[in-house]
Amino acid sequence: MKAVTETFLETGWEDEAEARQARDDRAAVLTAQGFVCSCQDLWNVAGRRVFLLEAAQPEPEAVRVESTKTRLDAKAKPVKRKLLDVEVF
Repeated sequence: MKAVTETFLETGWEDEAEARQARDDRAAVLTAQGFVCSCQDLWNVAGRRVFLLEAAQPEPEAVRVESTKTRLDAKAKPVKRKLLDVEVF
């Protein structure tokens, strides 16, 4: 799974509104590419705003469905085995 973390510092822009807008624009680009984005407004120790963007690609649906199906099949079908002439279910 590919993950992205980006920060947009208030001091790197004219004001906090521009930094926030840059973060939101980048989140829109990553969302269009299939990422799931999370945005947070934080402050650093100097009291300046830090706009955080975290993005990750979701797990492919086919992999999730297949792994769930395999677990369900394993639970639904007991396997009969012989151990030391004793049947175990």
